[in-house]
Amino acid sequence: MSHSATDISGILNNPVKFISRLKIKDKEGAIVFLYPNDEQVEVIEALEKGKDLIVCKPRQIGSTTIVAAYLFWKAYTSSEPITVALLSHKIDSVRHILRIFKTFYDNLPAFLRRPLKEDSASKLVFHNGATILCASASSKGGLRSFTCSYLLLSEFAFSENADELKATAVSAVNNGQMIIESTANYWGDPLHLEIETAIRGEGDYNHLFFPWWKHKEYNIEPPHDFAPTEDEIVLASDWDLSLSQLAWRRLMIQKLGDYSKFKREYPASLEDAYAQSGDAYLTEDDLSYVEELDIDMDRWNPLADVSPNDTYAIGVDVGSGTGKDYSVAFVLSKTTGQPVGIFRCNMTTPTDLAQELFSISQEYNGAKILVESNNVGIVVLQCLSGSNLWKSADDKYWTTTQTNKRVMFEELKEAIRSGTLHQIDTVTLGELRSIKLDSKYNISLIRANGAHADSAVALALAYQCMKQVRLPTKAFLPQWVKEKRAERIVANANALNIRRY
Repeated sequence: MSHSATDISGILNNPVKFISRLKIKDKEGAIVFLYPNDEQVEVIEALEKGKDLIVCKPRQIGSTTIVAAYLFWKAYTSSEPITVALLSHKIDSVRHILRIFKTFYDNLPAFLRRPLKEDSASKLVFHNGATILCASASSKGGLRSFTCSYLLLSEFAFSENADELKATAVSAVNNGQMIIESTANYWGDPLHLEIETAIRGEGDYNHLFFPWWKHKEYNIEPPHDFAPTEDEIVLASDWDLSLSQLAWRRLMIQKLGDYSKFKREYPASLEDAYAQSGDAYLTEDDLSYVEELDIDMDRWNPLADVSPNDTYAIGVDVGSGTGKDYSVAFVLSKTTGQPVGIFRCNMTTPTDLAQELFSISQEYNGAKILVESNNVGIVVLQCLSGSNLWKSADDKYWTTTQTNKRVMFEELKEAIRSGTLHQIDTVTLGELRSIKLDSKYNISLIRANGAHADSAVALALAYQCMKQVRLPTKAFLPQWVKEKRAERIVANANALNIRRY
């Protein structure tokens, strides 16, 4: 079939028309045309906007393939010798993507084929001088010696040194377009932190996530006796699901043998994609009573009025005040057991923090203050000398050790599990989700960006401090927590019936 110059121009100038003429290897290894599905077209449309893009990659829609196809189109049809860089923490990851590019080229229709200038294990150079280059964090010199127009940062969630990898990417792409794509790894991983930034509007990113129910192939003909459960009826209402989709979902849960596995493999939300993994300290069940507080994190965030009939406890994790780790103080009510105020800032010096704590303590009826004495915390304690400070039975300030860290988080965990402590702000909840158990089953508080879980530590310390605060007699549980506890008891009693779906 011959193609006129007008036809060819129309194909070269339209990404969907061009990409529809590319070929890929399917799961069986056969070479087939790449016909973009709805989700892949959405990726193309997002890329066409020119902004940096983050894609939380689902398992089945071929997001890596479509991003590669778009970048292939950009490079192959460019009138300039642009560079497209493929970057990952491991060279094998980007060489796999480069092989996808080579499959595209090797199977181009004859009327679109132009000779290559270079074809190597780490580089493709097209007829127009446009270059596809792959590199990893361990590549000698990385990408710092030149700039590129487009950069694909692949499997970012699994990066061991995410800050350095991203710095390399930002330096290389300069004013070009960066695409970050990865499957989810764990709550608080490098990808998740970038997504949180995009959701808060703090970065100039577009963000894409594809729930399973948007994928048209995920449906089957329901059995003649298929009847939705109460949970499925709610899901159908929330997401406008058909019986065919519900039947597919139920079948996949049965095949996987575990609903938690289904949520992770076929997420319906970002929370599902980041469902807690085996080394997570707090599971989703542990957090089932939590009422998440979405608040604007200013330096000081009062959450409830001071009551003259209440007493309060303050837990403090001290940062250096140099823009890195945060200084965080939680004020807990003895009556309700809930946070009534949060101070959070990474630019407050230890001496200024001491003044803030003194003022907060005075405002909250002379609240007792537990300051971690490790490192710069001792400066705060010296400035607060004479205040209502927490001390142990042997008259010592709190010094965190591996032993008492486990104790304070175990007690905090039990308070959260039972619903005694149920109001937690978004930032702290994210940090709690990111806490892991290392290979020796010690608690690890270091997040993917190198920061520590400062807010989670401050909350745990506040809970310890509250044990020394007297009045009232009993933790307050709201009615909705009591009702949810009752629902859980009923659900556990009916667990066998639930599992058969």
